[in-house]
Amino acid sequence: MQDIILALGAVFLVEGILYTLFPEAMRRMMKQVIQMPENAIRYSGLAAAVIGFLVIYAVKQ
Repeated sequence: MQDIILALGAVFLVEGILYTLFPEAMRRMMKQVIQMPENAIRYSGLAAAVIGFLVIYAVKQ
């Protein structure tokens, strides 16, 4: 459980840094995501989740 909370904190940290340093780029990215088809967003999310899982798995081994 501690690992999950640590990972969640890391996500918030990275997102916060991105929004702080590059607010206009983040806004442009959000506009692009809104225009994407739903399936493209879904598959992108799935790909990110799988990559995240593999990274965590590799680190924990």
